[in-house]
Amino acid sequence: MNKRRFFLLTVAIALLGGLLVGTSQSAAATAMTTDAATVPAASFDNASVKSTICPQGWFCVWPKRNLQGDWKGGYKPNTCYSPFKPQGKSVSNQTGRTIVIYDDARCKGKPRYKLASGHYDASTPFKVRSVKVL
Repeated sequence: MNKRRFFLLTVAIALLGGLLVGTSQSAAATAMTTDAATVPAASFDNASVKSTICPQGWFCVWPKRNLQGDWKGGYKPNTCYSPFKPQGKSVSNQTGRTIVIYDDARCKGKPRYKLASGHYDASTPFKVRSVKVL
């Protein structure tokens, strides 16, 4: 194999590896609640990834408006994801289910609104502190 092909192959493998690592599930201290009870958890389903694109099957919350910053999110039905630190200012729902967005931690209090799958809000009028996947 000549040097040019070897170099291009090496770059392609490195880029693909970076994409796979960037979307891997990693730890971030938090707690999740379900309808039945509060369940301690070691991580969100995804600690953080710099991207304005929310993966298919996930919801994503960004700490800045216009889907900017490192997003955090999840995908499990009947699960409350809380708290978001820093609090979210934009959100996207690609779960295939409706999500409920709260400005209180642990999905308590009155829901701010529901967001259908395939929709996003680039600038929420409040701080997103918890999200429940229905």
